[in-house]
Amino acid sequence: MREFTKSMMSYTWAMSVFGVQQMVNLMTPQGGRQNHPATGAFNNVSQCAVEEMGDAMRAAFRVGDNIQRGLVDATFGFMTLGASNRGGGQGGRGYAQQAANAGQQTAEAFRQGMGAMGQAAGAAGQAVGGAASGRGRGGDGPQPAQSQTGWGPMPAPPSGGGTSRR
Repeated sequence: MREFTKSMMSYTWAMSVFGVQQMVNLMTPQGGRQNHPATGAFNNVSQCAVEEMGDAMRAAFRVGDNIQRGLVDATFGFMTLGASNRGGGQGGRGYAQQAANAGQQTAEAFRQGMGAMGQAAGAAGQAVGGAASGRGRGGDGPQPAQSQTGWGPMPAPPSGGGTSRR
């Protein structure tokens, strides 16, 4: 637990210092570079985080990232009316094509994510099923019936004619 706490504290400190560095990068002239240094830094940190994820979370990240990127492209395309279009000088059509591509990528990432989550749910179901099957071995007799209301097993409500409120 001590090492976990130290690691978590290092992470939060690193993210704070990283944020300050990116603010400095934003104030620094871009020069002749195509991409701003802050862009590359954020992409690198995002990629490192994705590499630490399991398959289901990686697929979920891809879905959300594709949606966000598509929305940003659409928003900037609308705000600039295609003036800074990266779609090959087609005006609004370039952004429409980008949005369609982002939609296709999002749908594929969503399908992959659903498959990975289905596999994870199956594995979790097997683990829970195995644990639950060993639960009743102490007493093989019948279990008392319980009335279920609300979120789970609850005692049966009182059998009065009405409810009284104070």
